[in-house]
Amino acid sequence: SLLEGFPEAAKITCSNALPGIKDALPLELFESRRPNAWVLERFQVKQLNSATFMQEFDRCSDLIFAYNPNILPYRREDGRLERIKNTIVREAQSAEPLSPTTQMSWIWLCTFSSKEDRGDNYSESVRNVLSDLNIDAIDKLIAVKSIETGDRVLDIANPVCAKVLV
Repeated sequence: SLLEGFPEAAKITCSNALPGIKDALPLELFESRRPNAWVLERFQVKQLNSATFMQEFDRCSDLIFAYNPNILPYRREDGRLERIKNTIVREAQSAEPLSPTTQMSWIWLCTFSSKEDRGDNYSESVRNVLSDLNIDAIDKLIAVKSIETGDRVLDIANPVCAKVLV
């Protein structure tokens, strides 16, 4: 994908990419096209499966998000955090290694700290992920290494999340 080859693309502000939207990040541009209830209702009339359509839309949004997750309000969306959790749990239970985007999402959940609010972290999300896993899957997640630095998540997690991980 484009983001795998050029991950910084998710952090580049786009000017005038869409009418009426200036200086937006790719995730913001993508989300600006999220269909509303009226559009989904029209899709159903045309016999298209709106639930499948929205699942695919969310999947693409979450993919872009994984490359630049610190954008408000998207990083606080309950539905997005639940989808990320479900993906991490599913892949942690698999015999395969985590996909790069899941690895990035897991690292982000464990390492995020807000400079403005020390209590702003994702320790509860990390706890929710771990509560659904057996010891082998937990060990797999604790051993995940940062793509950027090669450090284990346990070694770079914010202090609150580090306590949850051990």
